[in-house]
Amino acid sequence: VELSAQCLNSKTRGFGWIYRRSDYASVDPAGKAITSNVVMKIDGMTNGVYQVQFWDTLEGKPVAEIDTPVKDGTITVDAPAFARDIAFKIKRRD
Repeated sequence: VELSAQCLNSKTRGFGWIYRRSDYASVDPAGKAITSNVVMKIDGMTNGVYQVQFWDTLEGKPVAEIDTPVKDGTITVDAPAFARDIAFKIKRRD
């Protein structure tokens, strides 16, 4: 499956969207979470501890919240499994 992502970020915040590019139109957004093992990496962040929220784009509700460190300017976090797409919000905790 070919995935794509869009992200707008500063050094301490970020917003974005991860989606199934190759079959977006044919996947039921309310269906089974068929996309898994997705690791999100974003460079250019200030080191520290960040809260990452993942959002269900159909329901408009958060589905997971993860605290993770940024080391060497890169945030790395595992996205929860999703059907067609998932949104995310990143903000610095400290």
